[in-house]
Parts: sequence; structure tokens; C-alpha cells
Amino acid sequence: KLIMEKGMSHFPENKKILLINIPATHDSCAYNMNYFASVFAKCQDLNIMEQLKIGVRKIDIRVAPNTCTFSCGLNQLITDNDLDLICCHGICDCYYTDKSGVKKNLTFKDVLLDMKQFLEENPTETIILTIDSGRGRGIPYNNVKRAVQIFDKLVGDMSINYDKNLTIGQARGKIINITNR
Repeated sequence: KLIMEKGMSHFPENKKILLINIPATHDSCAYNMNYFASVFAKCQDLNIMEQLKIGVRKIDIRVAPNTCTFSCGLNQLITDNDLDLICCHGICDCYYTDKSGVKKNLTFKDVLLDMKQFLEENPTETIILTIDSGRGRGIPYNNVKRAVQIFDKLVGDMSINYDKNLTIGQARGKIINITNR
């Protein structure tokens, strides 16, 4: 409750992250789904930025390649290599709605840029990130490996590795990626 009201700025610099109760969401990107998917796969009502603004500090992302044919969504072709992973919940794609009202696949890059913007605007905060494969039991390692590469490229300067002695002072303004590399 304290994080939701005041953020992480009130914690002393030497407080270990391990000892803080962190508000989290499960399948954080599963907020904008098609009608079929919203019946059983929608997990959130708020987008990533809105979740961060209300105090969520642990984000759970599921990724899949944009070329995956086993999908219940748009899965439009995305050609930019930085955008080659989309967010999903199982076989269901996650979306955002652009300024013109068109639904588009939510990419992993979109999520990282939102988290980066949030931390630039709120430098006393920190975000904990987990990445998992959203579908494809035979290729999950490759999905996560690619996601970590994109993470390192886009937010490398704002990332920090987790260890049990990591303090809030060391993590301020950073994204802690606790995904197995």
C-alpha cells in the first residue's frame, strides 16, 4: 500500500529490494485483447504506463515471435528487427490502440519504451521485470534470449542485475531484469 501511495522514494537508500513487498501484475500486457481472447485471457484493465502510475513495480511480460502462426489475433507482419517480438498471453496476442483508433500488436519494444519513459520521469523508482515465452513449448528459450537482447539494446544503461544484496539506492531509476539469461 505504501508504494501505491508514495512510490519508492520514501525507502532508505540501504533498504534491500529483497525485503520490500512489491506490487506486481501477472501477464501485465494482457489488457487489450480481441473479443474472443478477452473472455478467457485478459488479465489487466490498465496498460503498462497506467499500471506503473498506480504503483505496480513488478512487470510480467510474455513474448512470442511476430511470425508465429498459432495465434488468435492480428499478428501483423512487423519488419523492424527491434520489433520482432510481440506481447501475448498464451495463444492470444496483446494489443494497443493507436491514436487513430486502430488496434496493433503490442511489441516488447513498446513495453520497454514505456518503462524507460516512466523511470526518466520518476528517477527515484525502480521496476522489476520478468520475461517468459508466451507460446511455443519447443522454442521458449529462443524467445526469451531474443527478448533479453532487445532489453540490453534498448535499456542497457537503465538496467541492473539482481542479487540478494541489491539495495533500493543502487536500483533507483533502473529496471531489474530477473529473467534467467
